[in-house]
Amino acid sequence: MKKINVDKQNINNTVGFTHVEDFDGQVTRIGMERATELAKLLECLDGFDFDTVEIGVKDDYPLLVFLDDDRKTAFAIAPRFNAED
Repeated sequence: MKKINVDKQNINNTVGFTHVEDFDGQVTRIGMERATELAKLLECLDGFDFDTVEIGVKDDYPLLVFLDDDRKTAFAIAPRFNAED
């Protein structure tokens, strides 16, 4: 991954834009409204001193943001399917 310095808080170059060729991983598609809800949830969790979250994605399943170490409670966003998929 190409390292791009986004701001002074990104001193380890862990966040930024990069060019991607031949991606062969899993992809889930969610609407911008749902993505905004996810961003708000993550902001809220930051206020409760969550240092990290685990995110799970599996083909044709919801995107999951796990809220506990046992992975029993999660915020879920169901994927959107296109007719061509």
